[in-house]
Amino acid sequence: MGVKKETSSTPYTNYLTYRLDGNLQTVNDVSAALINSGNMNYIAISANTTNPSQFMNLWIESSSQAGTYTWGDMGSNYVMKYSNSVLAISFTAKGNSLIISKHDKTNKIIEGSYTGTVYDNTASPTDSMMISNASFKIQY
Repeated sequence: MGVKKETSSTPYTNYLTYRLDGNLQTVNDVSAALINSGNMNYIAISANTTNPSQFMNLWIESSSQAGTYTWGDMGSNYVMKYSNSVLAISFTAKGNSLIISKHDKTNKIIEGSYTGTVYDNTASPTDSMMISNASFKIQY
């Protein structure tokens, strides 16, 4: 029996899901792009929800291979930011993990899962939220 190659005439559908403090969030829109900025080349993934209006942003080093990585502050190779328009605060993850299960650089598809506690200020936090049960499959 031969190997069947999947082909499709329909556009690729990006997928991202996560729980915020245990509550499943309904993601309405997901987009991704390959960004080249100075010495950094990264995959920028953006997702938003409504009711309440929230934004999840992931920045992943574009040369990443399958493996486990740690979230860091802006300027790091791996960054997760969560924003809530109601709170008007942006939260950044510190530590925890990003697991890339597959990165097909030819077809520009990356997939994996992630967790992290996001903080209003990673140096001196006063508020935090837990992102869990999060996964993605993105074409950039």
